[in-house]
Amino acid sequence: MNELEARRRLLADPRRLAPDLQQEVDATPRLAAFRDELLRTDDEMHRVLTRADVPEGLADRIVLRARYRERSRWGLALAASVVALAVAAPWYFGSPDPALERAMFEHVVEQVDELRDDPGIEPAVLRASVAVLGVDVHDAGYRIRH
Repeated sequence: MNELEARRRLLADPRRLAPDLQQEVDATPRLAAFRDELLRTDDEMHRVLTRADVPEGLADRIVLRARYRERSRWGLALAASVVALAVAAPWYFGSPDPALERAMFEHVVEQVDELRDDPGIEPAVLRASVAVLGVDVHDAGYRIRH
């Protein structure tokens, strides 16, 4: 095993060494010094991370701030304006009545007499007319007007 491979295996776990790695560390003073440095660094990190002092009264301050914090009025005003815009925009930017729909209503209003004099299409005539197109029509139960 070369020194680079030994250093890589020491970096992976400096505390548990395989027998061949232990022999290499015992035989090479630079690897032994590297392992000692890794162990000291690991112990120091463990000490720093596990003994973090919490400031006095921090938990009480967090609870009190969460419970009695004054809400920002700007956030509420912004939310209300977004809702108002979402509700008002369709009415303001709504599309006008399509011309086809307007023409259909005007046709019905202006020519009311067409509804009175139209006798309708007999079902037998309709069936014969659309049979040429390959459509089979059953009796729908209502009359078809022009």
